[in-house]
Amino acid sequence: MRNAKLILFRPILSLIITTWLTLIPLIVKAHQGHGQISVVADAINIKVTEQSLEFEIQLTNYGHNDVTLGNLTVPDGKAEQFTPETLSGGEAKVIPVRVIFDGPMPGIFTAILDFGEDGQGPLLVMP
Repeated sequence: MRNAKLILFRPILSLIITTWLTLIPLIVKAHQGHGQISVVADAINIKVTEQSLEFEIQLTNYGHNDVTLGNLTVPDGKAEQFTPETLSGGEAKVIPVRVIFDGPMPGIFTAILDFGEDGQGPLLVMP
């Protein structure tokens, strides 16, 4: 009786394993690139004035989909002369930014790049 159960169990187990091994590549392929953007950002050409900081954001989109940088936020400061920019897949752009600070300018800070539904990312700025 025990061998009969084992004989029935092996084909069922084999079928389950074969089905999962067939479906896993399809599941992985369907999920590839979902929810991830491949954008690299650098702060370049930094110029300090009395209460403001001017710099450029060098953005490179290594992904295949378009991404839009919709907003830039800075602690204790406000980004001026900033307009949303869209980068196509494989495109690089340089975006000028001017930040006015409410108080003393920090020696180093992290700006937050907002890509809307694609998420946010930090940008380290060292004047």
